Amino acid sequence: MPDYNPYQFQIDQLTAQIAEHQKLVDDPELGELARQELATAQAELTSMQAAAADFAASTGAGDAGAVQARITNCILEVRQGAGGDEAKIWATDLLRMYMRFIEAVGTLKYELIDEDVIKIRGRITLPDANSPTGETELTAYEMLRYESGVHRVQRVPSTEAQGRIHTSTASIAVIPEVQKNAVTIQES
Repeated sequence: MPDYNPYQFQIDQLTAQIAEHQKLVDDPELGELARQELATAQAELTSMQAAAADFAASTGAGDAGAVQARITNCILEVRQGAGGDEAKIWATDLLRMYMRFIEAVGTLKYELIDEDVIKIRGRITLPDANSPTGETELTAYEMLRYESGVHRVQRVPSTEAQGRIHTSTASIAVIPEVQKNAVTIQES
């Protein structure tokens, strides 16, 4: 992940939008609207490029290692959603699933902070054909960051006597743990 830039996706989208708007500038019907949209997109692009430059300067010229050094561990929180007691059972099942996965991996460790919150630390090595070494290393946060969101299940729960299907939800938040020295608060 050399030259890591969290703004690159937005910059690419804005660049594509600008190209589309420039094609429509000479159109008699859409020309005025295209010019307005073009001006807005160019202003947003300038803003995104400035933010990307600030990010690169603050992390050591876009060094991915500097960012990864700050974010390794994470906190995973599972909350029950709509569905009453069955939602609580679903949230508990999800948390237990993540804890079993971490135990199976072996290089990741977890610490129970609360009944529905765990702290995960460690790194995992995965095979990667695109890597020169044939392997890639992921931190706990990199491994689980896309798990955030609402998870839904439809099932006949063990608590249901009449065999009705229940729909339950649980929300999962994966929060990166940033090291204390990575954040500086200025007096001004």
